[in-house]
Amino acid sequence: TACAGTSVSFTVAGTGTGLSYQWQESTNGGVSYSNIANAAPYSGVTTATLTINPVTSAMSGYRYRCVLSGTCAPLGTANISNAAILTANALPTVTVTPTSGCGGVAGTNGLLLTASGASTYTWSPVGGLYTNANTTTPYTGGNTATVYAAPSAFTAYTVTGTAAGTGCSSTAVALVNYTPPAPNVTPSSVT
Repeated sequence: TACAGTSVSFTVAGTGTGLSYQWQESTNGGVSYSNIANAAPYSGVTTATLTINPVTSAMSGYRYRCVLSGTCAPLGTANISNAAILTANALPTVTVTPTSGCGGVAGTNGLLLTASGASTYTWSPVGGLYTNANTTTPYTGGNTATVYAAPSAFTAYTVTGTAAGTGCSSTAVALVNYTPPAPNVTPSSVT
């Protein structure tokens, strides 16, 4: 099992003299298998470990097996490994609204950022993020779909959303501009 966009490896073990390996793939539930070539996303197709990088959601259900041969190879199908079935989980579609805006002023107000599309959310960087609208309680990490932004400089905030059940995650970005506080005007006396 793997998340789309990540890497997965399958390993086979065999005994014999002068072993060689050829990994095969079935895209039809194991009805037929074809040899795999060392080309993206596959590597190690003639070794004991096949690596697929990256895995795509479309590969879910594909089967992989290895044919071993050597100086004294087993007869019949004894030289073919059992098939491993790949489960490829889709990534959540994480969004953040708004995707850009002017931040608030710390201690006064903040720009509300709201994430959706996953089960849990973490934000980074944490500087300039708050958990309340009047921006007095700093966000220190942890799961929350909403934060208030009042950065002291232009900041690209990244939210990472993780799907329950699969553990797969993806990100979205909000670009927040610095908003200076209102100027403090002190009138001078007129003489």
